[in-house]
Amino acid sequence: MDYLAHRGLGYISVQQMSRDLNIPRPTLYRLLDGLVDVGMLIRLDGGYHVGPKVLTWASKTLTRPDVVRLARPSLEKLAYESSLTSAIYIRMGSCRVCMDRVEGPGIVRHDVRIGESLSLHVGSSGRVLLAWLPDETREELLQASCTQFPEYPLTASASP
Repeated sequence: MDYLAHRGLGYISVQQMSRDLNIPRPTLYRLLDGLVDVGMLIRLDGGYHVGPKVLTWASKTLTRPDVVRLARPSLEKLAYESSLTSAIYIRMGSCRVCMDRVEGPGIVRHDVRIGESLSLHVGSSGRVLLAWLPDETREELLQASCTQFPEYPLTASASP
């Protein structure tokens, strides 16, 4: 699922997926067919894409009133006082997901969509989510985040 979600909407062959994921093609076909059957994936234009079941799960998480409702007044105040975009993220595995955001009145804009998954090892919000974790857990999550988001290599200056 992560593989397809990170690939975007471009076409990718099952043969290429098999190579990239190191999964035999017959096994991959069975997995893909099963995910299509339960609505996790859809077949479209000869490719596979994230399906409606994922959106159902995401909407239930993103509309949890406790997190967003409680944070919203603070986000609004922070955005107004700093003139910057303010956002709240939660850690989900080795990534962070934007739960809500408020644009500040300034000209600098943070281009992140609600529900978007981002790396933990890039950006201040990711580092905040890692900061108070035990060292071993933090290192494991950093490694996993770097693997999941290889387009953003970890540099010494970016280490939490």
